[in-house]
Amino acid sequence: MELSHRTRLPLTLFALVALLVALLLCIGCDTGDDDDDDDQLDTPPSIIAACDLADTWIETWEPAQLGWSWDTGILMMGLWELGEYSGEQRYNDYVRTWLDSWIERGYTISWSDHCPPGLLALRLYRQTGEQQYRKVVDDVRQYIFERADRTPDGGLNHMASISGNQLWVDTLFMVTPFLLELGELDQDAAAYDEAALQITIFQGRLQDPDSGLFRHAYDADDDVLMPAEPLFWGRGNGWALVAMSNALNKLPSDHVSRPQIAQAYARQLAAVLPLVEADQGRWHTVLNAPESYLETSISALFAWGIYLGIAADAADPALTGEADAALQGALDQVLVDEADDTLLLGTSFGTSPGDLAHYQEVLKGENVAYGIGIYLLATIERARSAPSSDLEPPRGTDEQYVHPPAESAGNEIWGTFYIARGRFDHALESYAAALEQDPSQGEAALGSATVLIVRAALDLLEQYNLYASGQIELSEMLTFIRSDLEDELGAAGTLLSLVEDDSALQWNIERLLMLGAGGSTALGACEIDAGDALLLHAASELLIGAGYFGHLMPSSQLDAGDEKSIGLGLDHLLDGLDLLLLSIDSIMAETDDQSDDLIPQNLLMLQGEFGLPGILPPTPIDELLADLGSVGDWLAGKPMPDTLVRWIKIIKTALELIRSIFP
Repeated sequence: MELSHRTRLPLTLFALVALLVALLLCIGCDTGDDDDDDDQLDTPPSIIAACDLADTWIETWEPAQLGWSWDTGILMMGLWELGEYSGEQRYNDYVRTWLDSWIERGYTISWSDHCPPGLLALRLYRQTGEQQYRKVVDDVRQYIFERADRTPDGGLNHMASISGNQLWVDTLFMVTPFLLELGELDQDAAAYDEAALQITIFQGRLQDPDSGLFRHAYDADDDVLMPAEPLFWGRGNGWALVAMSNALNKLPSDHVSRPQIAQAYARQLAAVLPLVEADQGRWHTVLNAPESYLETSISALFAWGIYLGIAADAADPALTGEADAALQGALDQVLVDEADDTLLLGTSFGTSPGDLAHYQEVLKGENVAYGIGIYLLATIERARSAPSSDLEPPRGTDEQYVHPPAESAGNEIWGTFYIARGRFDHALESYAAALEQDPSQGEAALGSATVLIVRAALDLLEQYNLYASGQIELSEMLTFIRSDLEDELGAAGTLLSLVEDDSALQWNIERLLMLGAGGSTALGACEIDAGDALLLHAASELLIGAGYFGHLMPSSQLDAGDEKSIGLGLDHLLDGLDLLLLSIDSIMAETDDQSDDLIPQNLLMLQGEFGLPGILPPTPIDELLADLGSVGDWLAGKPMPDTLVRWIKIIKTALELIRSIFP
């Protein structure tokens, strides 16, 4: 998900709990052992890299492991286009298997980020005529036209009630390509008009009148741009450039909005090009902040947007050189790692509006799904224009990545590597092997529990999305916890109980990559110790306890089974409160350096600054409290953690009294 100032603290707290993806002759790819190495000489380096990246991805991830969201959807667009271009059916089959798995299990369309899969369904419907794909197409259309929240001027709200009444620039790309291809498929004038409407609304709200660049977001309730400073997020500008150039290729030639879109595209393109670091072929993550880091997906998006603009006669063909330099800048970030995997480095994870420190805090990763997808799409668009020359092979990169450990490294080390790559299944297997060899292996126990809790929390976030968008009731969300998450959270608690008494435990993680329905988010390097383990266990017990009350909420009468359920739920809540008290005591008793702790002592004391590496830059705790309104004002005036401990004990006493009533 690419989050507002209103949701920063809730999602920060949620992140605490949550820790709580050989070559076809001349034009294509071939993964077999082909001894005809001369064929490689005929395959352009950009296509070789595209095939190698795609092959590494499909050898790494089973399709059913990937989410229903914008990030996977864009990867699938790239794989689909690579399959169409190369003739290699395995890429298209991978896309189809992924989509089929979600059709079978049930997908959610709650906001714009859930719409990109609809474009793949549309293409599969056009190819096969199968009604299961048509249903996905119709569901996405129905969401856009009938269910999506909108700003007063008709702009599509980004994340419904979670973001507030806001326009985010990335929504442009999440919905307009689908609408434009729907217009082509059905000769649907309303779909064309809606795509054009969104582009013109977003352009009017977000395109800076002075620079021509696009701002990240607009809050309709407060009538303010986000961030408040004139900062221009690079990937967001890439989304806008591609959305407009794609529209100029697909809108009917006489559509009334074409001149306005063409003018906005030209103004943005003229503003973007001078900001490139010419020797790198890349742009900074905040385009007008050269102190911010260089980022890869921006280059591929701008290259793609220029190629599309040239195809639509909206950009000067002489700009092909600039597009090629940008795509070369992305291609230069491709390398083969120690495990013989082809990686694309330097793509930032999901990004929300914030100040410069916030944008700079977002981590970059290797083989980020949408980064690969964008590179594939830009590369294929270039190849289809039949260029007279190709790009150079990758020329080397300074980007960093999480290196695979030595083959002889312990299973617990491999497990921690896998969570840095977001491969939770492999992490759990490695940690289980480590615990089988040594049941007292604290890092393996804590790592396994963390993976289970993060996975459960991501599943719960999907349910919250449904609840927040009005598609399910609170009781249904709580019942989901008990019916689907209790075993996972209970297993995590059992593992955590193995390490909570180890005051010397210090588990240092380089990165924890969370892949879910909202995209990719990564927690950076930090230390997790026994106090944090207690906090994770407490969160698990409190969630399980809440789940026992879900099926009771619609009913006004209780039977004997309901009374027993209440008793069990209260037991979990009481256990959670006990663990919470123990975690506070443990954290406050620590004597080591707190600067890299996941939960430092000063956070419990509500003093100084707090940050989550990769997610939240160090921020004065007073600012975080201000996001809570009157509750924050009340907390700010109280001695901590004593007040927190006192209220936990009061709540615990009240629950104990209630518990005495039930069997």
